[in-house]
Amino acid sequence: MAYVDLKRVKRYEMRCEGCSAPLRPHPHPVQPVTAPQPAPHAERREPEAPSRKTRRPKHFLKRLEDLFDDLEDLFD
Repeated sequence: MAYVDLKRVKRYEMRCEGCSAPLRPHPHPVQPVTAPQPAPHAERREPEAPSRKTRRPKHFLKRLEDLFDDLEDLFD
């Protein structure tokens, strides 16, 4: 027969946030949890300048084009 430490089981037992009763069996119907909604007056700010990550690919592509142009000039 397996030994079960009841103190340890009780410590990790999940409890209801509202009534702090164990979730199984539960004395009252459990309400589904919904994600918090943003406030209607909260406005979204646009970033003032493009981030460095959005600028990097353009710079990289420009340098890549320059390298290919230099290679074409070498083989002409």
